[in-house]
Amino acid sequence: MPHESTPIETIRLSARDKQKLVDYIEHSGKKVINNDRRALRVDFHGRKVLVTITNNHGQRVSHSVLPRNLSRNGIAFVHGRFVYPESRCQVTLPMQNGKWYAVEGEVRTCRHIQGIIHEIAIVFDEPLNLNDFVRLTASQQEKHRAEQSQDFDPEHDMDVNSVGRTLVIDDMATDRKLYRLWLEKLNMATNEASGVTTTIEQMSQCQFDLIMINLELGEESGIELIQHLRGQGFERPIIATSASDHKTEENAAIEAGATAFLVKPFGLEDLRVALEDSLSIDTSATNEADAVYSTLADDAEMLPLIEEFVSTLGPLSMRLRRANADADLKTIEQLCQNLKGAGAGYGFEAITTMARYAMDSLEAAEQDAESIRKTVNDLVQTLRRSRAGVPAES
Repeated sequence: MPHESTPIETIRLSARDKQKLVDYIEHSGKKVINNDRRALRVDFHGRKVLVTITNNHGQRVSHSVLPRNLSRNGIAFVHGRFVYPESRCQVTLPMQNGKWYAVEGEVRTCRHIQGIIHEIAIVFDEPLNLNDFVRLTASQQEKHRAEQSQDFDPEHDMDVNSVGRTLVIDDMATDRKLYRLWLEKLNMATNEASGVTTTIEQMSQCQFDLIMINLELGEESGIELIQHLRGQGFERPIIATSASDHKTEENAAIEAGATAFLVKPFGLEDLRVALEDSLSIDTSATNEADAVYSTLADDAEMLPLIEEFVSTLGPLSMRLRRANADADLKTIEQLCQNLKGAGAGYGFEAITTMARYAMDSLEAAEQDAESIRKTVNDLVQTLRRSRAGVPAES
């Protein structure tokens, strides 16, 4: 088992007595994780699990613990010490292939059982694929797939202001959180992955407009992952990141298929420039003074329908922008036709007008690619500016 120092075993019992202790907690009703029994949890008794906890002084202390159960989003285990909730930690888990997997997380609860015995629940920073750790039954597999599909709902966290979706791939959870914060400030919906396995999962479930890949992924290679993604047909921009400023590494990333390279540490403005250059978009937030409201918003019966319509504009604007980037004229025509008919019906005359302009450019006797691109971009911006409700009085 990999560790920075010899792990501390706070419960010194025989294997048989350890199992008795876990069984006692299982049947005593004194359980920490009872917040959402709908989530799939699997028995993880008897496995060797290492938990490295960062204390208030920044020191990292490793413990060998008694696991109870494992879910995609966390683990419950028995421990011989109190641990402060919200403590940062790293959990190292045994995989079915004989390797070890480390995932960052946070202590959610610590409940006293008796004597020195506590049960602790940790929530992971990113969901696991349980197939990597246990053999699931058919019913468990079905539930597991259902939970995965919920995680990767393409329209999850999309709003009308979103200009695209990014996948951030970095083995450092703190860096992923920082980039996610920045990307959301830049109106990019964001998913995260820590390595090759989670990247492949996400790519199979969701469409991305841009990918950020850290070239150092623990024992895995960001360069090889870029090559794999390009080999699988991903054609949209890839921004490579690295703590190394050697030109040879940048050249290797570009040769592998990256379209841009950022040296860590970089700032929000560096990321903004890379995004706008890569995607040819404006990442600035919509000014409220430029917002477009429905002329029917004063109608109490229409308002719920308007709100529902506006909620669809984020995903629609993303589909339009992707189709525009790919010169997919058939999809552009279909979406513009739908928006032209629906916009005015919900009181958004501006949407109908801009959709009509885009269709006119498509139907021109001599199609002008630049004219199509511009009119579709104008329509996308109009969708981003559209709001439900009534404008605030100035």
